[in-house]
Amino acid sequence: SHDHGSHLLGKVRSHDHGSNLLGKVRSRDHGGHLLGKVRSRDHGGHLLGKVRSRNHGSHLLGKVRSRDHGGHLLGKVRSRDHGGHLLGKVRSRNHGSHLLGKVRSHDHGSHLLDKVRSRNHGSHLLGKVRSHDHGSH
Repeated sequence: SHDHGSHLLGKVRSHDHGSNLLGKVRSRDHGGHLLGKVRSRDHGGHLLGKVRSRNHGSHLLGKVRSRDHGGHLLGKVRSRDHGGHLLGKVRSRNHGSHLLGKVRSHDHGSHLLDKVRSRNHGSHLLGKVRSHDHGSH
């Protein structure tokens, strides 16, 4: 690839990385460290594990196939527009806070724990949820 600003270790098939790259990287425009397979672009922080998304503002850990995350990403993520931490499988969008466990919904304003397949939750979610428009716990 081309236009790397720092150290490159392993296979790299991308461009415009601003920092250290470790492992396979097939993306572009990363501002921080890259560890593991990365097939995304526009990440502002650290990337660890497989990443197939774009526009992440912070740390990425594990498989990520989403975009526009503002915080940490841990585990499989196949969603977009998350404002906080993501832990576990996430297949939703527009989450404003922490996500833990499988999430297949959108527009959550707070923490999500365990499987969540609903939308428009204003607070914490614990356990399986397949409904919408919850204002509290």
